[in-house]
Amino acid sequence: MQELGALEGGDWSRARAINNLGEVVGEVGFGLNETRAFIWDAENGMRPLESAQGTLRGAYDINDAGQIVGLGRNPDGQDRAFLLTPIPEPATAALLISGLLALAALGRRKGRTR
Repeated sequence: MQELGALEGGDWSRARAINNLGEVVGEVGFGLNETRAFIWDAENGMRPLESAQGTLRGAYDINDAGQIVGLGRNPDGQDRAFLLTPIPEPATAALLISGLLALAALGRRKGRTR
């Protein structure tokens, strides 16, 4: 068993799911009625899941692509299901594009030497 901790100010935490990459999602309780969704991994520890569209109250599952489903509260105070899909960091995308361009240039060079 491994304790994951809780977010600052949290009274309790509950893990709901883990993917094959070791990422864990769940919720942390603050008082009687307030919860916040979290993600945990061995490198970064526990971090809150946040959204500009409302409060993410609990994360219930995560797949190997990093997509997370759970329950959130929108700005109108209504509880709604959510799906979070990770977006690659700009540096990662730039590295991928650079690699693809290099491969394309090598392919063209090999085609000219025939």
